[in-house]
Amino acid sequence: MNLAFITMRAFNMLGFIMVIFPLPEPETKMTKGRIRPSFRRMRTSNVIKGLLGFRLAFSISRGNFAGFLPIYAGMYISLTATLIGISLASNIPVMPLLQPLEGALADKLNRNALVVAGTIANIAFLALL
Repeated sequence: MNLAFITMRAFNMLGFIMVIFPLPEPETKMTKGRIRPSFRRMRTSNVIKGLLGFRLAFSISRGNFAGFLPIYAGMYISLTATLIGISLASNIPVMPLLQPLEGALADKLNRNALVVAGTIANIAFLALL
């Protein structure tokens, strides 16, 4: 058990060091007429508002899922702590495998329709819980 906590501490320390001492930025060629992005203009953009709203709703639903699934699984399904951990962590190795396929699908199909379909599927699966 101590090895797990020591490993977790080492990874957290590595992440902390990478944040404190960031890697150098790559050299970019600046053009004279380049327009810098403005946070005021981004704040008034309907696309940015929609994106932030979607991400906020998705994050809240994932947080609720990760927070209440262990309680539900332990009390009503009587799963062990190991099985609950596996069920919560199962998406971590799967997502990197699916993202290239989803990206290729997004290049071929209408992205807005895919976002709507993904949102509906997410709501449906969360409702099944």
